[in-house]
Amino acid sequence: MIETQTVLNLSGIIDFGHYTHTTRLQGVFGIVDDVPEHPEGGITNIALLPSKEGLIYLLKAIGFDTVVQIPPPADAYEQFPPEKRIMVAGAV
Repeated sequence: MIETQTVLNLSGIIDFGHYTHTTRLQGVFGIVDDVPEHPEGGITNIALLPSKEGLIYLLKAIGFDTVVQIPPPADAYEQFPPEKRIMVAGAV
């Protein structure tokens, strides 16, 4: 189970290596300043925030057979309904 903030997804086809070779962009990570001194902070002063699509793709790519987004309850924190924060569960 992962609970995380997310960033907007970018999608589309990008050049990959030689300009005649392309690949599909599967998701993105945002780079933000973090504050380790705060109770909510991480262990470094940099945090990587995934897009929803990128997180789901990455979990499947590293071997999770099932990856599902857990819907927020009706009284969820304000960041959950617009998917600025999500919960995802993975199973092998």
